[in-house]
Amino acid sequence: MTQWRYFRAVDVLDVRLNSVGQYRGKLTNGNLEIFFINESRLVQVEPQQVEEFDIHETGKKKTHPCTTCDGICTCHDRKVCDRCYILKDRRTEFDRNQTDSKGRHTYRPSCIDCRATIDGVSMSATEKKRMRKTKPNGIWTCPICRKLYIVENMRAPPRMDHDHQTGKGRGWICDSCNTGLGRFKDDISILETAIEYLGEFENEE
Repeated sequence: MTQWRYFRAVDVLDVRLNSVGQYRGKLTNGNLEIFFINESRLVQVEPQQVEEFDIHETGKKKTHPCTTCDGICTCHDRKVCDRCYILKDRRTEFDRNQTDSKGRHTYRPSCIDCRATIDGVSMSATEKKRMRKTKPNGIWTCPICRKLYIVENMRAPPRMDHDHQTGKGRGWICDSCNTGLGRFKDDISILETAIEYLGEFENEE
């Protein structure tokens, strides 16, 4: 298994500060070839224009309890945003998400700046009021996965889904489907690609 090396941009022309890049090789003139993820391109840089860092020392430690802080914190100070691929301060530039199964705080995979774009337009109070009038109860079927639920017995209640570009409510869906749409960025083209991908393996034995 290849052990990739990662660098952050310190002073690279037309590349954002702290952009994360993967080392691809060293040239005969001493320069490095770095593939910057957010640029989707290979860039030749001088060694002093970038700084190497350990990708495993970002985000949350995988071990428990933490070997350096006795499990009090969630460890590493830096985290790579999964949207802009910039190395940022985990505690100040990422919102807390929830607590994991071991009681440790987790942070969203996307930074605050990128979350603003992802979240888009919020629903107005008037739109939320309109949506609440149609909130499911009793036996309910999620319109996406078509699974039947007893609403009063659901671990996570139905989610109020809305168009992130307009702020208009679309309907009520189960928590799993709500997460799924979020993972696919509410993007029809990505969902179509997922269908094509599944279709490639549909008839395999």
